[in-house]
Amino acid sequence: MRATIRPYQHGDLASILQLWEQTGSVPVGHDGLTLDQAVELMNANPPLTLVAEREGDTVGVAIGGVVGALGWIYRLTVAPDGEVAEVSRELISELELKLAEGGARKVATVMEQDSGSLAVLARYGYAAAGTMRYLERPLPAIGAAAPAALEELGAHMIGPGLWDELRGLDEA
Repeated sequence: MRATIRPYQHGDLASILQLWEQTGSVPVGHDGLTLDQAVELMNANPPLTLVAEREGDTVGVAIGGVVGALGWIYRLTVAPDGEVAEVSRELISELELKLAEGGARKVATVMEQDSGSLAVLARYGYAAAGTMRYLERPLPAIGAAAPAALEELGAHMIGPGLWDELRGLDEA
């Protein structure tokens, strides 16, 4: 049975979190995104998150965005149920259409070198960008504000170093 691809709705979050847990995307996915970062991207403005659903079950999710002329696939996750290739193709096709409609002329993504998604994307024409390397640098938190998406769920972010400070309580 073919999956239905539709825009993400806030009520999908629980089933998406289960999918990410099932596919090893928690606490950090094959794309290098932490759980809070992925949820923040799902709620970006404008949102560009697609859900693949079959018989009421979430079987895939794709998170993307457009920055200038560059479209990004931030995360592509598909349930390992035997229909990975078909659901992946449907999600990628629909996401690429939305990215192009948003002004993207090229699509990029980042993932671990041994990720299964790498082979899936290669089948659709994605390739390593020559000698290009992905670089990142974490920025210090400004204030103690939790990411908005986690705050909506009632979660709290702890300050850096707090666990180290509390570690001494084990010895008390």
